[in-house]
Amino acid sequence: MDKSIKEYYRRGYQGGRGKFARVLDVVLLHAVFMAACYIWFYYHMGRLWPALLLTGLTSLLLFLAAHLWRSIRFERFVARERARLADIVQKERLLLLNEKSFQEICRHAALSLNETDTGRLFCVRRAAKLNEDDVLTAFYAAQKEKAAALVICSVAAPDERAGALLKRLPARVTLIGKEALLRAARGIDGYAVNDADIEAYIHSEIAAKKERREKLPAQPFVPGNAKKYLLCGLFLTAASFLSGYTLYFRLLAGVCLLLSAATFALNRPFAPNPAKETE
Repeated sequence: MDKSIKEYYRRGYQGGRGKFARVLDVVLLHAVFMAACYIWFYYHMGRLWPALLLTGLTSLLLFLAAHLWRSIRFERFVARERARLADIVQKERLLLLNEKSFQEICRHAALSLNETDTGRLFCVRRAAKLNEDDVLTAFYAAQKEKAAALVICSVAAPDERAGALLKRLPARVTLIGKEALLRAARGIDGYAVNDADIEAYIHSEIAAKKERREKLPAQPFVPGNAKKYLLCGLFLTAASFLSGYTLYFRLLAGVCLLLSAATFALNRPFAPNPAKETE
């Protein structure tokens, strides 16, 4: 596991916080604990060096226990996250398959449920949820072939109206969903997702986040924000006459007016120079 992937898991385990924030949390937590231990030991012993020694030993034991506990929890989180990412990558791979390969996986999934003997197999290869039109199309196909049952295979779940329609159809309907299709794909050589596929997906997510961070500085100056900054500045200027915080409101109003002017200037189309065109 390289550093970027490990940092991806670390950030997800800590709720999106960066490395600096995580280190700062640990340092502050241990500093508070050490201060509490020192006060407690010094209050009961009344001597400086024994209190410091016991505080150091207690803090060291706490640090080792907390590190072991975090390591165990982190390994469990990584296992859960890898399983979740494997399902995402496997679903994307199913959606990117050609029609013949996808139907092959659907047949394997239906065979595992013994639903292909008398049923009409209808495969839906789409990321969006099943709608009523999909259900009706599958039902008409089953009626045309005079099938005794209908088997619908879809990676996406049906929406509320389609799910209600499935229950009202005058035929025996079996819906093979994402979980069954993922299990069938894992059991076929060439379709299963491996560790390299998961790591490639993580690298793509890291690259996408980096690209979004690079675009963040330009977002305050997108077209349309000039009017918003102007209105905000005028509102703050008016509020400065109604409150006792005149200086603060007018400083903020000045910042809003500067942002409005900068946004207008940056998004203003450049007019051609008539003098240069005539030369």
